[in-house]
This record gives sequence, C-alpha cells and structure tokens, in this order.
Amino acid sequence: RDAQIDRITALMGPATAAVPCMVVTGQLSTGKTGLIQDLLTSLGAPHAYVSCVECSTPRAVFETVVNQLCGHASTGGNSYAEHTKCRDLATLIK
Repeated sequence: RDAQIDRITALMGPATAAVPCMVVTGQLSTGKTGLIQDLLTSLGAPHAYVSCVECSTPRAVFETVVNQLCGHASTGGNSYAEHTKCRDLATLIK
C-alpha cells in the first residue's frame, strides 16, 4: 500500500494546502475507505466520509459532511437531530 499512499499524498499537495475533494473508486472490499480514513486521520486533516449508497440526496450528503466535520452524532439523546440543516452547497461552505 505504500505506493498508493505516496500517490495520494502527492495529489493532496503540501501539508499547509487545503485537501482537495477526492473520489476514490475501485473493486469492492479492497480497503479504499480504511486506507483514506487512516491516512487523513494520521495527517490530522479535517475530513468527512460520505457513502453515496446511504446518502441518496444532496441534503443527506451536505448534512453528513457538516455533522462529521463538527463532531456531531445523531443519537437518541438528541432525538436524532442533525447539527444544523444544510440543504445546499451555499449553506455548506458558510
């Protein structure tokens, strides 16, 4: 996996740069998600993971990103409420 990690970090640019949006594709069960999440966590890069299978609407995608970046988890204790409503890209980037 070292070659893949080196290629991904090269695509990301210097540590001071904003991490670009990445879409990782490939065969099922090959470790894509784990590799990227572990790499971004080890680099201390803010990131969110969005499953396109589970998030089938733009609103679901945006709210998943906001919740993860804010460290919010919808639970029974908060009546499964979202951190904030986020219906479009303009709201997401505010």
